[in-house]
Amino acid sequence: MSSQYWTPFQQEFWRRRDDPFLIASCGVSSGKTRIGAWWATRQFLQGKRCLVGCQGFTALSRVMFKEILDILGLLKVKYDYNKTTKEILQRGGTGAIFGYTGENPGGVLGLSEIHAMLLDEASYCPEEAYLWAADRLRGETVDVPLIRLLTSPDNFNSTHAWFVDLVKNNPERVIYGSALDNQFTSAEFKAQLLERYPKGTPLYEQQLLGHILNSDLANVILRGMDYPLAPTLDFGDVYMGIDCSGAGRDATVFLVRNDREIIEIRKVTSGKVGDEIHMYEMLADKYHPAGVAIDDTGGFARGFASIEHRMPNLVKVNFGARDIERTYANKRTGMYMRFAKRVKEGFYIDRRIFRDVEEQLRFTQYLVNPDGKVALIPKDMIKKQLKGRSPDEADALAVSFECKGGNFYDDIVSRIA
Repeated sequence: MSSQYWTPFQQEFWRRRDDPFLIASCGVSSGKTRIGAWWATRQFLQGKRCLVGCQGFTALSRVMFKEILDILGLLKVKYDYNKTTKEILQRGGTGAIFGYTGENPGGVLGLSEIHAMLLDEASYCPEEAYLWAADRLRGETVDVPLIRLLTSPDNFNSTHAWFVDLVKNNPERVIYGSALDNQFTSAEFKAQLLERYPKGTPLYEQQLLGHILNSDLANVILRGMDYPLAPTLDFGDVYMGIDCSGAGRDATVFLVRNDREIIEIRKVTSGKVGDEIHMYEMLADKYHPAGVAIDDTGGFARGFASIEHRMPNLVKVNFGARDIERTYANKRTGMYMRFAKRVKEGFYIDRRIFRDVEEQLRFTQYLVNPDGKVALIPKDMIKKQLKGRSPDEADALAVSFECKGGNFYDDIVSRIA
């Protein structure tokens, strides 16, 4: 295929096709899988034995191997394909492609006389998927082994920090592919990407330009500069968010706020439903909230069933449910990202009084999952940073912004509708 049909990144990748080691760190839809498939096919046609890996079996079957088979069909090459073992053998020649996955990196053990390897979405694979495959590049017929690692960056996941370190320690071996340079995607598609990943944000650098971020904290939902120095909004109505303890674990947290700032936070640690109901009624009598949003993940809100009729504009929120904004992986991510936007617009958190909230938000970060959706890092990772404590106050604050009644949540609903 003529290189005139390739993006600038793909042309650079092909120009360096014989480099012993090359890393392609790319934005989404930059064409990395396509050019990787052409490179693997070239090894095959030269009679070489090539390992081709992906993060999982589905990606290997439906993405990378589909690309390779399409190219072989385009070139009218004769081959034998074992769909079960993911092996492509050249008819009348020595070329071979062996598929493997990050889910089963040990599947390559025992292979030898491998001349080249390609690992797609490398940053989402464990280090063994790279090391064990690279160890196969040996044998009497192997002169200069060739290695290609392709990926969109996964900057936070510490399990895969090996790839981030590899990129930072080998800058001369890295090329970058931008989603915005792909002339074969439409202007509408690029506009959608820019809406999802606004220019100047860490996600823009990561997901569109393919850059490895310099700090694990680059994807924190709120930075110090984002917090208003003083409340600036009108008071507005009062709302309450309730983060329920899970089966007696942690605490049930009641947070009362208005449109301007946090008013009060109270906890119940006894695990007794009666104590929790008493706390709600005390705060409701004191503040008369216009709306209440409660964490109902796993049915934890059932202890309040007897007083639901006294909870105005009640919204039950399942943190793991699908969010109203489809770019977010789940409801918990959506409510945190909406809340962070309100802080940047002026919602005030007195970090001297509500230090726990500020600390919990400091370790609340987001990433882009393999499905291309924005997701908060797992709560267990936040708890580890908090030395075992759960971010209950932050959860109560975030869920309070899911309340109905003329607030930001209603604005989102009307905009999407």
